[in-house]
Amino acid sequence: MSCVRKTQKKYVLRDSPAYPANECCGMIKIGNDGHQYISKRAVTGICRWVPLVRTASEKPKAKKSISKKTTSKKTIAKKSKSTSRKHVKKAKSVSKKKASSSKKSKSKQRKQK
Repeated sequence: MSCVRKTQKKYVLRDSPAYPANECCGMIKIGNDGHQYISKRAVTGICRWVPLVRTASEKPKAKKSISKKTTSKKTIAKKSKSTSRKHVKKAKSVSKKKASSSKKSKSKQRKQK
């Protein structure tokens, strides 16, 4: 048995996949209507195409994390800018202290001469 697509009228006009269900038992295929079907064995022993219904835990989740990532990047950028400003202010104050201390040392040297 091989699971081969059929082009006969009865396979093309129906909503379920254009494959014989008995040859594709246990397989998932896309039907002629675009929905997914699974070939399940019935009580009588033959296989039938049954629409595949997924539970909430099996459904893929919506991509909401994209918007969260963009906002988090913005907040990170804001944080990094504020921290860089603090470092600049500290660096300026340190350089001012060094400049004032160098002026004091120069004045001490002049007094010693």
